[in-house]
Amino acid sequence: MSSAFRYTNVLKIKGQKVESYVGWKNKLLVSHSNGRFMIYKLTKNEQKNDYGLEKLSQHDKFTKKGITQMEVLIQKSILITLHDQVVELFELNNMVNFQTLITKKALLFSYNQKKTICVGINRKLIIFKWEKSNFVKKKEITIPDTPKTINFFSANKLCIGTKREYLLVNLREENPKPLFQIGKGGIPICTKISNNEMLLGKDRMCIFNDSDGKASREFGITWSEIPLNIFYFPPYVIAIFQNNIIVRTLYTNKYVQTIPISYTKDLKIIKSTNQSAYTMDKEFIWRLDAIPVNEQIHNLCEDGSYEEALQICNMKNVQGIDNLEETINTIKITYAFHLFHNKKFKKSMIIFSEVEIDPRRVLALYPFLVDFKLLKNTDFLIPETKNLEKDVQKIAIQNLIDYLTKIKKKSELDNYENKEEIITIIDTVLVKAYIKTNPGLLLPFLRLKNSCDLIETEKMLKKKNLEKELIALYKSKQKHREALELVEKEATKTNNLYQFIKYLENLNYEYLDLIFEYSKQIYQIDPTQCLEIFTFDNKTDQNPLGRNLPKKKIKKFFKEELPILEVPYLEYHIFNLGDKDPEFHNELLLSYQKQNEIIKKQMESETGNNIRQLAQKGIIYKKKMHDFILESKYYTPGKILTNFPMDDLFEERAILLSRINQHEQALEIYINKLKDSEKAEQYCIRHYNKDGETKDIFLLLIKKLLEAGENENQKESGNEKMLEQSFLILERHIRKIDPQKVFQILPKNIKVSKLVNYLRAVMKNLTEIKRTMKIKKNLYKSDYLNLTVERVQKRNKSLKINENTLCQVCGKRIGDSIFGKFPNGILAHMGCIQDKHICPKTQKNFNIYKDDFNFKNGIFFFF
Repeated sequence: MSSAFRYTNVLKIKGQKVESYVGWKNKLLVSHSNGRFMIYKLTKNEQKNDYGLEKLSQHDKFTKKGITQMEVLIQKSILITLHDQVVELFELNNMVNFQTLITKKALLFSYNQKKTICVGINRKLIIFKWEKSNFVKKKEITIPDTPKTINFFSANKLCIGTKREYLLVNLREENPKPLFQIGKGGIPICTKISNNEMLLGKDRMCIFNDSDGKASREFGITWSEIPLNIFYFPPYVIAIFQNNIIVRTLYTNKYVQTIPISYTKDLKIIKSTNQSAYTMDKEFIWRLDAIPVNEQIHNLCEDGSYEEALQICNMKNVQGIDNLEETINTIKITYAFHLFHNKKFKKSMIIFSEVEIDPRRVLALYPFLVDFKLLKNTDFLIPETKNLEKDVQKIAIQNLIDYLTKIKKKSELDNYENKEEIITIIDTVLVKAYIKTNPGLLLPFLRLKNSCDLIETEKMLKKKNLEKELIALYKSKQKHREALELVEKEATKTNNLYQFIKYLENLNYEYLDLIFEYSKQIYQIDPTQCLEIFTFDNKTDQNPLGRNLPKKKIKKFFKEELPILEVPYLEYHIFNLGDKDPEFHNELLLSYQKQNEIIKKQMESETGNNIRQLAQKGIIYKKKMHDFILESKYYTPGKILTNFPMDDLFEERAILLSRINQHEQALEIYINKLKDSEKAEQYCIRHYNKDGETKDIFLLLIKKLLEAGENENQKESGNEKMLEQSFLILERHIRKIDPQKVFQILPKNIKVSKLVNYLRAVMKNLTEIKRTMKIKKNLYKSDYLNLTVERVQKRNKSLKINENTLCQVCGKRIGDSIFGKFPNGILAHMGCIQDKHICPKTQKNFNIYKDDFNFKNGIFFFF
């Protein structure tokens, strides 16, 4: 194992007592027990590749006694010192006293680079924070015992070591929380790993704790004996013992190096930079320098300490690494393979998903799962993984599934020229992985869009008799005929059409021929369910067109192949979807008429119950046809009439004639064919329009009734009957018929006595009309006079102002300026009025007067 540090004695101290020392930039500051303070500059001998110290300055009697603790606050270039129970601050540039924090009883201190200092005094912690130009005392916190170590977790959390236990102190809560006992050694040992983690000593073990006081890792670091102190020098943990210093890796706890520096009473490690530190024994102060970064990384990887190697790469301001990102990627890949071969599959796959690596290299780790014909590159084969036990294989495959699922979403795949080929391999392997570990996930996977190799996947599914999954595969690959063959087979076997219908319902217009072909088979079993295939739609916000099946092609298909479904299909489009296509309306109406004819013919050859059933059916169809003729506005009446029989469906023909304004022919049907004057009268009521072409429709009805009376077999009685009906209609609708035109069509030989009632009704009606018109005339006249008076009154209003009249908005005199007066009496300068309809003082809107103002002699008024 190569070393992590090179160590050089840089200063001989034999015969002198050094109390403390600290590194700062390229200098070493040393305090002796007699109060002398020395500043040395670091020098390097390039030939021997070692270091020495050159004295820069010496300060005798710098303190009364030696400085027992000193640290550098780098951001402010300030030296923090503890001597004679006093905490003082000095400016490093000139070693002048900057500030005194504590004047007595100080035991130790700690600081962080967030400019916070904590000083321990007996059973108290005193907190100072930097404000503007110096440190200000913020608070005192009482703790249960005297502190022996103080370490900052973060800006607001401290770990305190006493003789008996460790304490966690939150500066915001000020309530110390006990962690655990120190142990038999009675020496509290603590070093900071990160803002959320500390390493605490307990006998021969060091335990990782988070900032909440809980164990942060399942493992700790165990030493051969109780360490006297520990330090974290990323990525290493350095432990000081009686006779030497031991270096281990933090994450893997591997032994790295022994440094043969013996213990002295005040032995400690003082870091100078991220790459160097100082320590001492009885004779020398030693400098520890980390070996070059590239060499460290190489050695750590050779030893399997990949996490430590990565930690070095991720250190802030790391230098000496060419192509840092590429180096990190390479380390992670090697680490992932290392983990896989050590059966740590989960972590291995997590790292693989983070790095840039051809996924086929990962798949090559699974020869028991992957067909290497897919990989097309046998260089990826790693035979050792063939020997994995079945249970271990299952775990390995489950983690591979997670990796492949993540990698499919990564944009890094876009960098590969053969991206589609790689995704095909991934999806095909996923199918086999699901088959081996969790077949229940296979169906949802295949139902989604996938890139599985059709032939390979088909073989796997057929081998396992997974028909549902095979159907899903075919469907995802647009192999609908193959899928429908399996669906049809299953439907025939179980006598359940649900899945068969659902499959066809989800096919769009591109597969209309397949829908037609397979719907015939469903039609033979259940025509009603067959119709659902063509009426189902899957419109969504993302797919507003839905299936977009061509309705006219479907109508033609029904007419030629599945005639029973033609009418229900037309009804669905018209009544459910509100289809206004004249062709569909015409087809439905003619279908009703055709069905009516068919039923009539069937009734001619049937008897008993059958004829009653057919009659009932005929009534239903005739009502449908009648209602549709009456309500629909979109069929073509002329076209329908040419297909209607002349000797049947008279009322329906009359309605059709009305649609083409053939009212005379329609009325002839009601009177001569149906012999129903009431329906004829109702027809006229529906179509009468006093200002349109049908204003004389009632006159036409009277004419047709009289003509019909003349054509009766018993002419005289027929005339009498029709005359009576005519006069009754005339009386009921007297205001809708011109009397002059009535007399023109009445028979010449009609008796005057027959006309008496009608003439009285006419006279009464004319009198009422005359009286109504007179009343209206007088009302209009009265309204006109009232409006004229009101207009005159408004226009005759006047307004008097004098030289003292003030504008009620600005308060100044109006004088000879243009002004305005609002209906509420407010006077204002023209310049003070922004809107002529809105009072500038009350903001009331007088827009109703917008047309009632004038300009006169430079003055304008609002009325």
